[in-house]
Amino acid sequence: MKYQSLAACAIGVCLLASCNTKPTQTAEVQETATALQPLVLPTIPDILTTQEAQDEYLATHYWDKFNFADTAYIGNVDITEQALADFTGVLHRINPTTAAEAITNMMAAAHIDSLMFDYFINLTDKYYYNPNSPLRNDEYYMPVLNYLVAVTPDADAQRYRYMDRLQMAMKNRPGEQATNVEWVTADGQKMSLKDVKAHFTLLFFNEPDCHDCARVKEYMNQSQLFSFLLSNKTEDGGVPLQVVGIYAGEDEELWREGVYPSFMINGYDKSQKISMQRLYDLKAYPTLYLLDDQKRVVLKDVTVEQVEKWLYSQLDNREQ
Repeated sequence: MKYQSLAACAIGVCLLASCNTKPTQTAEVQETATALQPLVLPTIPDILTTQEAQDEYLATHYWDKFNFADTAYIGNVDITEQALADFTGVLHRINPTTAAEAITNMMAAAHIDSLMFDYFINLTDKYYYNPNSPLRNDEYYMPVLNYLVAVTPDADAQRYRYMDRLQMAMKNRPGEQATNVEWVTADGQKMSLKDVKAHFTLLFFNEPDCHDCARVKEYMNQSQLFSFLLSNKTEDGGVPLQVVGIYAGEDEELWREGVYPSFMINGYDKSQKISMQRLYDLKAYPTLYLLDDQKRVVLKDVTVEQVEKWLYSQLDNREQ
């Protein structure tokens, strides 16, 4: 499923709506949906006067008044999915530890009913894990997975699926040192991530014949900010930004036939270590990671628009 109204929202959160036509509802279902009460947000205590404290309280008590026992809410886009979208917007404003607590609270509350629990499992999968979702976020999906691993019986095959996803989500998290990778260039030069000297490095995992990969290459090629950062020098003689395109697939001929911008280091994982050893969580292509000058992860699995927005914010901060 694609996500229409979220596509242009970058990190912000908008009303969740599908590009595809919604399934036809019967009059009975429509009447039931109409009768359902929207989510009532908790009343924030007057003693909490700072915005941070208010946001943290709102996040951790967000679902307190939602009736998880009423399965009529299942599949209701206007109420449940919009509530999740708004909830995610609150999560963006609070610290990661409190955000994880709030998500765990939500899953525990949904666990009151098996059908509702399954619905929220699928809902968080759809928006926090699915590579087509602009809301995908491993840091928000990990509390879900931790909860599922804890409550799913050992004999249930699903538990191993959750454990595998959790293991992959924990790789190359923001703030951590990025896993070093190696590649060869079209002229046979062997390089690794450690060889790239730049204030920021953008890892661009891609496939040569991927339509959205082509869009990202064209976006960077047309972006004034990318052009500025890629063509200028820093005070130490380095470059502000270097883009490293890496093809981790098996078809070397396909890679050699691919077209890449001249500013991009174009590499091929000839050893196939990235895919065989699952060094990075590549759910789909393209996958973008922004690294700092020490090769620590700044942004993980984001859109090119989010990268550009973040880089703009860094320039604005330096000018102030």
